[in-house]
Amino acid sequence: MDMVRAAKAKESAKSSKRKSDDEARAKAELAARMMAEAKEQGDRHWKIVKESATLVNETTNPEVFFSRYNLVLEHLERLAGLECTGIYDSSPELPSEAFERIDALFPTATNRFLDRALEAAQKHADSLKTENGKKAAILRFFDSMDKYIIHMDSESVVYFDELREKHCPKAN
Repeated sequence: MDMVRAAKAKESAKSSKRKSDDEARAKAELAARMMAEAKEQGDRHWKIVKESATLVNETTNPEVFFSRYNLVLEHLERLAGLECTGIYDSSPELPSEAFERIDALFPTATNRFLDRALEAAQKHADSLKTENGKKAAILRFFDSMDKYIIHMDSESVVYFDELREKHCPKAN
């Protein structure tokens, strides 16, 4: 009888070990799938960040600039949420660090955008025939930008006002 019990106990231990190994394997496979999904999701977010950053740095359209700048920050924030997976451990810059850096660059980026947009408006104005038409084109540019002031930081609002004073002097 003891030998039967011993054999059953041995078989039970083997079965338990197999079950434990199967559970460990299943957990490892699940972790690998989750890591692959996080990497895939991260890659999609990075693609949006890069495409949007290019538009932010090249556009002269205020709607595109402000919406894409916000999109960059939104997707960097999502990427920062994936940092806990460890997929960015070997990256030169963590998404959370990129978020902080890009968020801090908002005034500089906005001022560069204002310069580009004004330059485009100036080119358009220069293509016009009359001085009144040229002045009106520049005034229209500044008037059209007024509604975007709410999206600007205080430094950029001051810069925008300085540009307006320089290019649209008030009549005395």
